[in-house]
Amino acid sequence: MTIRPRSLKAVQVARVRLRDLASADVHRAQSDAGAAQAAATNASAALDRTLDECGRRMHAATITGLIRISADVETTRAQATDTAATRDAAASAARAAAERLMRRERDLRTVERAIDLARASSNERAAADEQRLGDDLSVRRRGP
Repeated sequence: MTIRPRSLKAVQVARVRLRDLASADVHRAQSDAGAAQAAATNASAALDRTLDECGRRMHAATITGLIRISADVETTRAQATDTAATRDAAASAARAAAERLMRRERDLRTVERAIDLARASSNERAAADEQRLGDDLSVRRRGP
C-alpha cells in the first residue's frame, strides 16, 4: 500500500507549522531565560550591596535597627534565592523547548524523506511504463 502524495504533502505542511511553533516557543523560552538571568544577576548584586551596607548601618544601630537590618538581609537573600530558582526553571524550559524543536525538525525531515521516496518510486514506475510502452510499440511495428 502506498501513501498518497497529497496526504504526504498535508503531513509536511502540518509538520512545518509545528516546527515553526516550536521555533517560536524556543525563542520565547530563550528570551524568558535571558530575562530571568538578568533578574538573578540584579538580585545577587542587590544582596551584595545590602551586605556591604550592613557594616555601615550596624555602627549606629540600636536593637530595633539591628532587627531591621536582619530583616532587610533576609528579604534580599530570599529574593535572590527566588530569582535563582526562576532562572534555573527558565533555563530548563529553554532546554526542553530546544529539544522539542529538534524533535519537530527530525519529524519534518522524515516526512520530506518519505516524499522523496514516493517521488522516486513514482518516477521509476513512470519510466518503467514508458519503457514498456516503447517496447510494445516497437514490437508492433516489426509485425508481418
